Amino acid sequence: MRIRIPYLTLLLAIFGGVPSGGGCSSSECPKGFTQDGDLCRRPPQEGSAGGVDAATSRTDAVSISDMEAGGARSEEGDSAGKSAQQAQVESKAGAGGQPAPAGRSAEKRSEDAGQAAAAANSGDAKARSGGGGAGAGGRPRDAATGSAGSGSPQPTPQSPTPQAGNARTPASSISAVYQPIHDQLEVLGVGADGTLRVLWKGTDQKWQSAFDLSGAGFAPPRAPVAVAYQPLNEQLEAFVVGQDGVLYVLWKEHSGDWHAPFALTAAGFAAPGAGVAAVYQPLNQHLEIFVPAKDGSLHVLWKADNKDWNMPFQLAPAGSLSATSQLTAAYYPTNENLEVFYVDRQGALQVVWKEHDAEWKAAFALTPAGFAEPGAPLSVSYQPLNEQLELFLFGKDGKLELFWKDHNKPWEGPYQLAPAGSGPSNGHVASAFSPLNNQMAALFVDTQGALQVAQKAQNMTWEQPVPLTERGVLAPGAHVALAYYPFTQQYEGFASGPGDDISLVWKPSGAAWMGPLSLR
Repeated sequence: MRIRIPYLTLLLAIFGGVPSGGGCSSSECPKGFTQDGDLCRRPPQEGSAGGVDAATSRTDAVSISDMEAGGARSEEGDSAGKSAQQAQVESKAGAGGQPAPAGRSAEKRSEDAGQAAAAANSGDAKARSGGGGAGAGGRPRDAATGSAGSGSPQPTPQSPTPQAGNARTPASSISAVYQPIHDQLEVLGVGADGTLRVLWKGTDQKWQSAFDLSGAGFAPPRAPVAVAYQPLNEQLEAFVVGQDGVLYVLWKEHSGDWHAPFALTAAGFAAPGAGVAAVYQPLNQHLEIFVPAKDGSLHVLWKADNKDWNMPFQLAPAGSLSATSQLTAAYYPTNENLEVFYVDRQGALQVVWKEHDAEWKAAFALTPAGFAEPGAPLSVSYQPLNEQLELFLFGKDGKLELFWKDHNKPWEGPYQLAPAGSGPSNGHVASAFSPLNNQMAALFVDTQGALQVAQKAQNMTWEQPVPLTERGVLAPGAHVALAYYPFTQQYEGFASGPGDDISLVWKPSGAAWMGPLSLR
């Protein structure tokens, strides 16, 4: 089935088919967009919110496959979808030493898969099966054997254009990650109903309809999710504190099927929906997870060489931080440091770290008390140029502040990136480094509900933040995520919107920021 779409230039820019140097520049926008300074925007349409027609952008965002020269590609090669994988979170011991949760019978799995296929055929699920790498798991799992294969029930191919309400997306607590297998970009989040979901695309094809990794009520609505890729065994792992106060891990290897949530702690270990951070460090091939316990102590859990998980180890004593405090962490290759950041109960920014995989150091304050809201969200990114580690958060006065260190020298800052009142004191910020032009960017939603980006190139002076959406499109301080997508050499940014929607903005190579588009 082929689709003829007007405005080919626009579609190529949106879906990564722009040749190097093409797309939207500061002096030229694709047809259908209007110039606004250094940005390209879709003109407001009747019934649209914030200058973007939600229905139109929703259809565009999920309906287009890769484009052939002068036309649209066929649907072959689409990723395997939700319907054929409803039963894919099977109980099976995964690499990394996770024991297998209690399993279902083969008969029950077959029944579940059959029901999923029936739902897809009736139009309740808008996913399709096909070749290529499935973003949320490889090939469909055989319903009878539980193995990857071609034996699972296959849904009838659906229209490549999901209608409004047919496709769900992750909710506010979004995290984005790139994994090299099939050049996949994946976004995970917990919805308003407490369901953990994943949304993905591979090789810059269209975004696939999100599907559930858990049942409803698994975690508090919009609970934070941390996700990390570890090269060993080509594993993607996601972490969330559930409604029962358990720190859970979900994972897939070799872009295969996602495994069911597995408990890393006892019930009640953490506050439901507590902050969590995950980092892979090459030394001893460690994957390390950071979470505040219910008593306000900071803990780390880790595994080496993808073996068994170790028990929680305390890094900061009880009462150090809020039980629901947000965390961020990064590996700093300059001194082989692993560093964790949080805002303590007194509002001071703190860092805990270790060098060369040795003993952890005690928490060290980077600011006086009262600098930020206790437990405020933060983001940290490493840029190779000047060997700099950069940390972003909002101060108590609503300024977007930057802290940094270079060559492992003492920390510097704060440096103001946006003035007082720019964002809520508990507003979220996301940062990422792009090797193109050695660019660093920070994304946030301001107090007027507009998505903004601050950026610099070649480690020069930071530019003033610029709006990427109209005011009122998003909730002030909403959850955001930012990732560099090597396949098309572009930034892709995400912001949570109303109704579990996700707004997408992107910056093609050598071009201006574009969007927003709805992925709902």
